[in-house]
Amino acid sequence: MKKIVFVLFAISSFPLFSQEGLVEAFIDNFNKGSDETKIEVLQDSAGYGPATMGPLYMTALEYVLNNSDQLDLRARLRELSVLAVRLTGVASFSEALPVIWELFLVDTDTSVRIAILNALKTLDTQDPVIPGRLNTWVETQNNIFKAGGGVNAQVLAEALTVLGVYGRSESFPVILSSSVLGIHPHVTKAAKDALLGIEGDTSQLIMNVLKTAPFEEKLVALTTARQRENISAEDLATIASEALSIGVHTSTAAERELRQLRQLRILAVQILTQARWGEATKDMIAHFDLTISEYDRGAAVKSTVLEAISGLGAMGTLEAAVRLGVYLDVTNSFVEHGEHYDEQIVLAVVHNLGALGSKETLQPLLYVQYLDYSKSIKTEAQRAILAIRSK
Repeated sequence: MKKIVFVLFAISSFPLFSQEGLVEAFIDNFNKGSDETKIEVLQDSAGYGPATMGPLYMTALEYVLNNSDQLDLRARLRELSVLAVRLTGVASFSEALPVIWELFLVDTDTSVRIAILNALKTLDTQDPVIPGRLNTWVETQNNIFKAGGGVNAQVLAEALTVLGVYGRSESFPVILSSSVLGIHPHVTKAAKDALLGIEGDTSQLIMNVLKTAPFEEKLVALTTARQRENISAEDLATIASEALSIGVHTSTAAERELRQLRQLRILAVQILTQARWGEATKDMIAHFDLTISEYDRGAAVKSTVLEAISGLGAMGTLEAAVRLGVYLDVTNSFVEHGEHYDEQIVLAVVHNLGALGSKETLQPLLYVQYLDYSKSIKTEAQRAILAIRSK
């Protein structure tokens, strides 16, 4: 009976012992051979099930690192490097993550870095260290580009794709930055695609970017919010309110930043107008005042003024009506003294006063009838008066 038990134990243990011995044999042959032989050993290992060959691939990676000063001189060594990285990914041997990342930093060769990034997609995406290091690397590439330096667009695009696979919320700002810098079309697309894979509260992530990121990234954050289907209408309006507040209360002397802030305000107003978000009335009034000032200086186009007027009309509040009423009162004064007026702008003001329906604005609307306005404006003023009086 004891002999039978021993035989069964030996049989059940043999496959495990044999497999371990096989890996050790491959490692021994790898260590003995030239670079060309080492490549053949790795290639042969795949036929024995790469999932069990992780220790061999780790040995190969460490060999490459120990000889990294020879990578540019020995073509076979670099070929060995790419093969070892690829097989590590196929084997899902996550224990090699630190070594693979060190190789990524040591060797700037495109083929090696692309192989490493492809491997990172298949290795342990829950690793707490590598995503943070990759974030830092991508951020460094963004900063190099901002400073006028060159970056490898192919590698950067692949790195962004990996960050999208990881889906970490802390990657959101750096990916967003990559999406707006205009580094390369492939980088921009990879960044935008990666944003779709980020987990977490998208609304809060975007709000954080609005509060902390450079002006150009604030604009992209708001644009991204408008495009995301998983953001509710209420959350979108809240984000737009924050963006508008930043736009009207931020000062800068740089013309480029002024343009970016203006674009941020305009997009925010469009969103808030559609949402009819009355809570933003105070900042909508501030935007209207800024827009009128910019238009008078030639820094804004008429369509922006018309959108600002419609924005106030969509607020549905007394404060918005009073501000438009004051503007019409001032315009009436100018017309009374024979000065020029813009037909479209006055029509928009009168129309939105009618929509707001506030009795506090009846006086300037009534006075329109006594001034040298066009028939269209007077007719619109009569409609507005009837609308207000019917409420």
